[in-house]
Amino acid sequence: SDSSSGPITTTAPGSGGSTSVAPEDLLVGGDAVIAGLADAKLLAAAVQTSYATDPSTASAGVTALYARWFEFEGTIRKVDQSRYLDMEDALGSVKAGVDAKSPDRLAKVIVAFGKLADAYLVDHPDGGKVTPSESVGQGTVVNIELNEFHVIASVTSVAGGTVTFTSKNTGALVHELVLFKTDLDASDLPLDEDGAVDEKGAGLELIDEVEDVKPSETKSFTVAQLEPGKYLLVCNVVEGTVKHFMQGMYTTFSVT
Repeated sequence: SDSSSGPITTTAPGSGGSTSVAPEDLLVGGDAVIAGLADAKLLAAAVQTSYATDPSTASAGVTALYARWFEFEGTIRKVDQSRYLDMEDALGSVKAGVDAKSPDRLAKVIVAFGKLADAYLVDHPDGGKVTPSESVGQGTVVNIELNEFHVIASVTSVAGGTVTFTSKNTGALVHELVLFKTDLDASDLPLDEDGAVDEKGAGLELIDEVEDVKPSETKSFTVAQLEPGKYLLVCNVVEGTVKHFMQGMYTTFSVT
């Protein structure tokens, strides 16, 4: 396959550097895989349509297809290695079909990719589960999907130590991710006058955060020694009367 794009580099605020993670090592939740496969099938079909109407634009379609694939392929690779390799080969053949200017070959491999995607979901209707011990480089990587109005973590519990939280905004609004250590329930968190979580309030400790994660953008932060305990991952953005936390944009997280 010629789908390798090299590492994805994301900014790690407070660390003075960045985190590089290969696309095949990124893990996302099952819901993100289901959505990603649906998008990939649509993008593959769009490549075929664009080739038929304007072949010069088909290569851009292939680039968009790969970009979407890179966002969730890691989970498929971990859950179903054999089908992952078949899907990688099919994607490589889509690109080869465009490069070789072979519409018949292109049509066949796009159908094949769709069948592979459907078969994966038949075997893994939840999109695929990943284990909390999955590590990339030094420390554990937790992949977070931010959208209206959900915080979806690839895992909800990890061992203590170095942990990187990688946040991907798949929504249409700007979001952020704030990690609090607290024994409080979400309904008991202190709020400020704007209706956001009071980040200096009693009963919680702000560990780290990434702000202004724009649509389709990925940012991350790394905590060198994350201690055992209970945590909350929160989007604390307030836009006018829309308070993202109050809309339910948070999830619990624990460190053992």
